[in-house]
Amino acid sequence: MGLIDEINAISDVIKTDFPTMKVNKQNVPEKPTKGEICVRVQRMSSDVDTSASYVLNREYQIVYFGLSNVDLLTKIDTLTDRFNNAIKIPIEETRYLTVESLSFSQPFKTADNLDAVIGVLVGTTRKGVVIPDAPIVQHVEIRTTADYAQWGRLDGSLTPDVTSDDKTMAEVESFTMRDLENGKFL
Repeated sequence: MGLIDEINAISDVIKTDFPTMKVNKQNVPEKPTKGEICVRVQRMSSDVDTSASYVLNREYQIVYFGLSNVDLLTKIDTLTDRFNNAIKIPIEETRYLTVESLSFSQPFKTADNLDAVIGVLVGTTRKGVVIPDAPIVQHVEIRTTADYAQWGRLDGSLTPDVTSDDKTMAEVESFTMRDLENGKFL
């Protein structure tokens, strides 16, 4: 239901400023009337966002049939402000459509001599990737092993268990970090 919900959300934003305006969703009538607006999907694509989500890129066409040329310009101005201030349009309280841009064509006359303008609203939304459930861990077994430390002198020569360096393992273990930093072990 993603696209339908997004069209409904865009229509709700339009209705904020123009509550009595007729909004046609995904349909431009053959015989439009003055003062009605149409919202429909123009283009869509998707891109990978992260391993857990993807981005849906949407373009919506907004067609307004105005009462006059001046009416077109005032409605365009109001809609541009509304969408640029909205930035994130809530969709069914579960996600948002982020408004990337909104642009309008030059006003023109239709074949029926109506003043009209076409706008393109570009937006993005993100969706989570469906991740299959992982099997539940039933049994955990832990095995530990101990490796004896390989002690060496800072200069890379003898180890503590070699008798020629005059240090025993017990002596090495008794040194503190401060002793090592002060060079006492060397």
